[in-house]
Amino acid sequence: MALASFNEFDDMHLSVLQELGNMGSGGAATALATMLNTATDISVPTVRKIGKQDAIRLIAALCAGSHPLLIKLGGDFGGYILHLLPYAYIERVVQTYFPDVPVKSAADINEMTGSVINETVNITSAAYANSLAELSGMCVDISTPERVTDMGAEIFRTYPPSEDTIFFVNNSIVIKDAGCTGNMVYFPELNSVCEMMNRIGVPC
Repeated sequence: MALASFNEFDDMHLSVLQELGNMGSGGAATALATMLNTATDISVPTVRKIGKQDAIRLIAALCAGSHPLLIKLGGDFGGYILHLLPYAYIERVVQTYFPDVPVKSAADINEMTGSVINETVNITSAAYANSLAELSGMCVDISTPERVTDMGAEIFRTYPPSEDTIFFVNNSIVIKDAGCTGNMVYFPELNSVCEMMNRIGVPC
């Protein structure tokens, strides 16, 4: 069984993607909690299947009011993890190391604060990806974070033109002592996620 498109995914595949997102965000939240020495929590991941143009508009809306950073997955994996980090979330992370440094807007993202949040994104992305790799026995690599400058369209530039349906898994991580939430949105590549499912016994 080899699925040719995300359009062929059924409820079983959606449920598996949701559970994979749950595992990935759980690993990321644990890594973040250790890094900040505070409690974190995760929401139930949301799995969406929508057309590419609708996805571009939705992601553009989600990026508003946040600091969006994109991680590309490599190795046996393909796809992206988009981090949508509100400034209150970034401020809580930064003030773990620099207690008197405010981060209220994009203007406060300088070399120092940007370095802290990039390292945080590296750590949480690696934890997310490693959770999936350990489950499936696949190898994974991640890129350095890239600032998203033209919102939703940038994410889909390297998707095959024939892939008009986009899947994404939205994972929310809450820093409990600050009451702020950041999102990790996983955009799987079809062949990679099918290989992962096949390896764990789910025909794809």
